[in-house]
Amino acid sequence: MIDLHSHIIYGVDDGAKNLKEALSMAKAASDTGFTDVVCTPHFIADSEFASTKEQNLIILKDIKSKLAESSSQLKLHLGSEIYYDINTVEALSAGQASTMNESKYALVEVPRQKMNFASLLNYIFQMEIAGYRVILAHAERYDFIMEDPNHLASLIKRDVVIQMNLMSLSGKYGEAVQKTAKTMLDHNMVHIASTDAHNPKHYMDAAKAMDQLERHVGSDMFDELLIHNPAHVLKDEVFYPDNPIKVKKKGLFNFLKRK
Repeated sequence: MIDLHSHIIYGVDDGAKNLKEALSMAKAASDTGFTDVVCTPHFIADSEFASTKEQNLIILKDIKSKLAESSSQLKLHLGSEIYYDINTVEALSAGQASTMNESKYALVEVPRQKMNFASLLNYIFQMEIAGYRVILAHAERYDFIMEDPNHLASLIKRDVVIQMNLMSLSGKYGEAVQKTAKTMLDHNMVHIASTDAHNPKHYMDAAKAMDQLERHVGSDMFDELLIHNPAHVLKDEVFYPDNPIKVKKKGLFNFLKRK
């Protein structure tokens, strides 16, 4: 299995605090069954979470060196979780933020609240014009998606790849997020499931969530979300998931909004 969203790079964001914790996360990832992990530290321009690609590579090299000494078979790759910003293309071109394993895929996080959908579409257009393919991080956690998951259908038609956090399915982020995650899965609106792990315990929590995921979607779709589609990203390959199914509104969104 491949984890495309993890905060193993230590000392640069709210993930691993030091080398010891990073190594513990790597061991936990391997124990959970992951063969590859893309390390995606936050890149939030003009903030304390803005370590550059060069800085992250130095830390990643240190982690890999220690893993090699322990004969770990886990493969680590570099990426960034890039916070929505009008200058994202420039940050990528300048080597500040990183794409996923040197591919054209970029993992993007947007504001949880008050995200203007028209502005997001324009942002995606600018990324695509520059040759990048957007992966929307933990889509189920955004207010505009919880209020209307059909926004995802519009994004998917624009070739946006949708990533879901495994622990959203197990309720870690609340009932509204959990319900949204299930709705997304039931309507072909998830392409990749990842941990978004910030510490070793998150991998243990993700292992339990993976059991729930497989029961919910079946083994074939489970493999798509955790093996096949993530592999396409690592190899910088374009892939074509099934078309999304429109969600019929039956009072669900008003319920979610109240939560």
